[in-house]
Amino acid sequence: MKKMLSILVFVFSVTNVFALQFSVCGIKYNTTSETTVEVACQDGLFKYYVSIPAKVVNAGVSYNVTSIGDTAFIHCKELDGMGIPPTILSIGSRAFQDCPVLKDVYFPASVTSIGELAFLYCYSLGYIDVEQTNQIYSSNDGVLFDKSQRTLIFFPPNHDGHTYSISDKVADIQDYAFVGSQFLTSLFIGSSVLHIGHFALGYLENLKYIYCWSDIPPITCNDTFEGTSKSIPINVVTSVMAAYKKAEGWKDFPNIVSSTSSN
Repeated sequence: MKKMLSILVFVFSVTNVFALQFSVCGIKYNTTSETTVEVACQDGLFKYYVSIPAKVVNAGVSYNVTSIGDTAFIHCKELDGMGIPPTILSIGSRAFQDCPVLKDVYFPASVTSIGELAFLYCYSLGYIDVEQTNQIYSSNDGVLFDKSQRTLIFFPPNHDGHTYSISDKVADIQDYAFVGSQFLTSLFIGSSVLHIGHFALGYLENLKYIYCWSDIPPITCNDTFEGTSKSIPINVVTSVMAAYKKAEGWKDFPNIVSSTSSN
């Protein structure tokens, strides 16, 4: 028993060595190892443009900044720009949630993980750019995709343009992908889309038309269209109208109509 307690005390002590928080130039950091830190939650205090450094020094020790932690910049109501260094490997869940004036974001090649709901309620976000050599993510016309562009991850809610066509390459539209996109009035869903995630087409208050060119109705979740009017027409190929009228999610739209053209 004493030996076990000694081991636990040792593990706890080692863990605490790595669990330090400090501030440099007003930015809070949590240590994640002897040589690395993540950007900690800033309590919504940051304004305007923030440039995260690649390295910071505390008490004579140099650390690489390798991640932006969960909720790091949540509720930063006046944050309008963010500089992310090429040392950042991960962006935490809800890292930029409710930053309503954040306009654009650039991800360097180093980023390999972007957490869920990272940009929820970022209503001014119009463009996401990704370094071309990034091996996990890519950007096309300011929209965030995986590297293969078979998964559409996030459509910025302030994206310029009222009409958007999802490529025939895309098979999966991730959770929250289009949620709250305020200018979108017409959405063309490509013929290869198989799945549309939670709230992915939710709260599209100005959406007037959906055109879906898949012969098989994409699988949806019970909340895929949450908050989006069910009175809008769903345009599909004539031969598959009956399938859409029976499919979960799609059958909630009474106005499924025939269309003979595609995007």
